[in-house]
Amino acid sequence: MLLADSLRTFRLDTHANDFDPRNLIYNKEVTLNRITTLYPYQLSNDNHTLNELYEIYRNFHILPDIFLADCRPLDHTMSFSVDEYVIQKLPTSYMDQALADGFLVEVHGIHWKHFEVIYGILGYSNISKIDFEHNLSTKQFNYERPKYYYAERYDKKVLLLCVAPGQDYLVHYSNLIKHFIKLRTTKPDILKVFWYPLAEQSLPFWTGINNELIMPGDRIILGYVGEFNKLLDEELSCLLISRYENSYFCISRYKLNDSFVCLLGVKFSFWGCISAKLVSHLCQLGCSEIIYAAKLGALSSTEDLYNKVFSPTKYLILRHNQILGEICDVKNPIADLFPEINTGWHVSVPTVLEENYQQREIINRYHALSIDNEISQMALAISNYNKEKLKAVTFVPLHFATDYVRDIPERLHNVLFDLSNNRSFQAIEAKNLVLDKLFTYLLAYLKL
Repeated sequence: MLLADSLRTFRLDTHANDFDPRNLIYNKEVTLNRITTLYPYQLSNDNHTLNELYEIYRNFHILPDIFLADCRPLDHTMSFSVDEYVIQKLPTSYMDQALADGFLVEVHGIHWKHFEVIYGILGYSNISKIDFEHNLSTKQFNYERPKYYYAERYDKKVLLLCVAPGQDYLVHYSNLIKHFIKLRTTKPDILKVFWYPLAEQSLPFWTGINNELIMPGDRIILGYVGEFNKLLDEELSCLLISRYENSYFCISRYKLNDSFVCLLGVKFSFWGCISAKLVSHLCQLGCSEIIYAAKLGALSSTEDLYNKVFSPTKYLILRHNQILGEICDVKNPIADLFPEINTGWHVSVPTVLEENYQQREIINRYHALSIDNEISQMALAISNYNKEKLKAVTFVPLHFATDYVRDIPERLHNVLFDLSNNRSFQAIEAKNLVLDKLFTYLLAYLKL
């Protein structure tokens, strides 16, 4: 088939198939399968061609509104900070103008570099990128954020947002957009959300993570890789073997005593189910351990913010008010070695705006001490791989808390740190101190 003929099919029939995305809400088995399913599609290099990208963006689904969360300050565990959290993430002046001018708003689970290559075959024209960065970060990793565009499609003006291809991240940003729109107007049917499942399922492959970079038996570190890289470079017992970098990630491979430690620094956000697919792929490449050093939310006490080191051993996956799964069969060796950091149950949810008090009530039944968007999904990926392949890949989640998730009696409780101010000078100072504590545990563990 000629490419031009393929494009006509793409435009007309991409969303017309037998799959009902509502199954991902009502059917737990379908949802858990979606979280870890991979599609092994390789792209040639960083400069992907139109034909290559067509393969992974040829199918999409428009997600129904049931995927998105509604929240108001007194219903949400962030209380009155929730509006500020939303507004600081978005180009509000551009959005106000677009809404006033009658633009449609669309959120697409498509990497922005890919969109700039294939926007034409998706039916868009006259695109222009909006100059907006909500966080002018100097971070080496996890710095890429969604990109905004003005575009036209079938004579309609569109404000379009491209996020990394993961359904959880897609829904997270769609929730932010929906929340903002509801702060501005009651006009219905402005927002559409486009999910590209093949792009999500093939992400670990098209980013270029392969068996030439990850070797059987490697111990993989994700999260605060840039900071830990500096520590290992100064460690006398540690030898840098190789370093590789492309548009999506950087891998530094070290020899430390008798093991090989691979620091995988990802440049885009591997939010939610993206992390599960990444970990599933790393397991299939033969890694022996996944170490994830990052931040989370505390369910325990405000005293634990930027102070306590968390290392969960049991994992709960929630979506809205639905329990999707429990994972209790993945070994965490660092919690055995240092029992004082064993924090038991942890819960992962796909989006921030769904963290309401109904969800908090469910979490309380498990006496979970921490919450985030990735940890339990990573544990699920490892558990599934171990059961399928009869392996014993271990998981070391090592974290500190940046915000406290209020309980029901604490609706108006003032909290010094939350997600709306975790980049303040005071928060950064506190983060550096607790990272020293966290890395002390991690280095001691790796040296054994």
